[in-house]
Amino acid sequence: MKIHGSVKKDLVNRYVNHLTIGSWRFIETFSITHAVGQFRPTTHLYKLNFVNGTYVAVSDPKSDSNFLSLTKFTRVEDPDLNTNMLIDVIGQVVNIGDMETVEVNNKPTHKLVFEMQDERDERLSCTLRGSFADKVFGGCHASNGVIVVCILRFVKVKTYKGSRYLSNSYDASQVHINPAWIEVDNFIKSLPNDGLSLAFRESVPKLEIVVVTSEDTSQYSRKTIAELIDSVEVDRESKSNEHHLRN
Repeated sequence: MKIHGSVKKDLVNRYVNHLTIGSWRFIETFSITHAVGQFRPTTHLYKLNFVNGTYVAVSDPKSDSNFLSLTKFTRVEDPDLNTNMLIDVIGQVVNIGDMETVEVNNKPTHKLVFEMQDERDERLSCTLRGSFADKVFGGCHASNGVIVVCILRFVKVKTYKGSRYLSNSYDASQVHINPAWIEVDNFIKSLPNDGLSLAFRESVPKLEIVVVTSEDTSQYSRKTIAELIDSVEVDRESKSNEHHLRN
């Protein structure tokens, strides 16, 4: 069972060092409210809210489970899927683009677009930014031909031009590349034996604007579009006549 926990901004500094991913904790004295709104990490109807008197203490591990709630790729495309929920997915990275740099909140941020396949050869596009993009990009380039299995946790489902894709939800998401988990072993065994390997997409050079100075334009006379078309036709005719003469 998983439940959404929330810490208000003015309490973050008090608890941030006590809540590390993967660690077990005793938590006492908190409030419970209905879980509503966007980007909810669990399907639980309620969420746990830290208050001024919330107490956090270390606990021994109670389970070795990774508590994954894996969503099928076909389910991501289902129009009935609640896109307010953050989801977990597992897939083999089969196609990866170049690392881009974009502006986010006036800061340069890495952006990476890649594609994953599942055990049924369904494909799903993903767009990650920041450290999440760096982790996938580095893991793929260091794979040396080994299958790259990626687990994305707490990612959001977005839509662009009618197609759905996955994206990280601020810093709440998690990226795991080939972790030593039983879920990864089972997934690799279920993959189709098609020999599909990771492909790196080459970047397409962007068109650049060329600045023409007055000195450049003075070398050539101005022509209308009709005159340009006529000159092209004349050039074609001259080449055709030259071809016949050679023959």
